[in-house]
Amino acid sequence: MIILAIHIICLLLLAFRIMLFGSRGQRRPVIAVLAYVLMSAALVEAVQAAFGMTYPPSTLSLLLEIALTLAIYCHGGNVAELFKPKGYQSRLSQLLCWSPKTKDKVTS
Repeated sequence: MIILAIHIICLLLLAFRIMLFGSRGQRRPVIAVLAYVLMSAALVEAVQAAFGMTYPPSTLSLLLEIALTLAIYCHGGNVAELFKPKGYQSRLSQLLCWSPKTKDKVTS
């Protein structure tokens, strides 16, 4: 019962934090779709769990949800920050964040 309550609360916190994020910078369509899917899935899962339409989550599943919720809250609801590269830019982060490859400037 307690695990189910934590599951529902965690999913609602995740969904509402993403929903209340206000972007002021460049819009990234891939990240916007990813955030929308994440928010929608969290809301639907919370409603289904509240009305008993799903099985109770496992402890490991609950730990993953808590980790994702904490990561989203640490970045202020910005899903793009989860994929922002630190130094090395992978192909995945370039695709998701639409960041061009950095070129070294040659000084002459």
